[in-house]
Amino acid sequence: MERIVHCDRNHDDAVLDLGEYAFRYKLSESERNLRKERMKQEHIIGIFEEELLASKLHLLPQYLFLGGKSIPFGGIAGVATWPEFRRKGHVSQLMNKSLEEMRSRHMPLSMLHPFDIDFYRKFGWELTQYTHTVDLKPRDIPSYKIKGNVARVKYDENKRVLHEIYRRHAKRYGLMLDRNEYWWKYRVISEDDFILMSYNEKGEEDGFLIANISKDQLTIEEWFYDSNEASQRLLTWIRNHDSMVQKVKMMLAPDDPILFYLHNPRVKEDRHAYFMSRIVDVESFFTQYPYQNHADVTVQLDVTDEAAEWNNGSWFLTIQNKQVSITNDSQETDVYVKGDIQSLAALWLNAQRVEDLLFFKRIHVEGDIEQLKTLIVKETPALLDFF
Repeated sequence: MERIVHCDRNHDDAVLDLGEYAFRYKLSESERNLRKERMKQEHIIGIFEEELLASKLHLLPQYLFLGGKSIPFGGIAGVATWPEFRRKGHVSQLMNKSLEEMRSRHMPLSMLHPFDIDFYRKFGWELTQYTHTVDLKPRDIPSYKIKGNVARVKYDENKRVLHEIYRRHAKRYGLMLDRNEYWWKYRVISEDDFILMSYNEKGEEDGFLIANISKDQLTIEEWFYDSNEASQRLLTWIRNHDSMVQKVKMMLAPDDPILFYLHNPRVKEDRHAYFMSRIVDVESFFTQYPYQNHADVTVQLDVTDEAAEWNNGSWFLTIQNKQVSITNDSQETDVYVKGDIQSLAALWLNAQRVEDLLFFKRIHVEGDIEQLKTLIVKETPALLDFF
């Protein structure tokens, strides 16, 4: 007999066993205990065949930045099925159940890392973020005359400053995680990572990077700098590995201009499709959305959503006297927008330009397109985390 349930702590080992098999890794005892600790922060949905866990999905309640505003979202991860139970519709059941869960938990948005983009498009998620990775050599970095200094620091003793610097920069993008302390400790900084802090001449923190080193490669997992001097201090530290490593791999934010200022900007750059996002609940999403223009306007949204029936139909979004309301009740409109839930996510999360979505016939717009564009967040979607 098949049943779908919320897994509890008694199911931890079964959940981990399935994850190990599906994703082809083996956890040590200490790693297993760490995963169990992490799972306390997750909602795990499982499908059982009799008493055996056949399939699972992890729902991670977190927050992200959109238009500088912190908004709750549900992260989807660890979707897996034992081979003997595949092709029985389990994943569809889990995805649909997760949408219901996120809606009931007031999460207007969701994000996931897809194994197959087209597969998750069928459930209403759409590609919104890309990675930007560069490979360079230490000698590609100029030699700077720096003032101030850098030092290795521990997270626990410097978390307030790390959080402040990260949040300041993360708000410049869309969909970056609004990390909490749990996320920093269990998801951002791994056992092999170290943190390097930049200090200006006054001894004030003005940047940091998180890195690890293995064989002949230095990997910069992320870096943030408040000033030109901070970037030079951090780059000088990277350059000083010239006798230790042959290659430096850096994970950059989408618009980081630093390559232009290298000795040799002709380095290997990779841009890869990364995360997908979804509007879980139209009413909640457009109520919380950080509109960039609060001039009076009414927008009609004609939404098609094959997986979340509560989103289907015509919605009338009204901004009046800087107050936002959304209803199904018919009203006179200034702008009309029609599209499926995937295309509307790409539009309102600024993952695709209005003009491109129109050109490729992913949306239909009537009325003042320029007025519509003034409402949409301007920040480029980005993500440096993984789940």
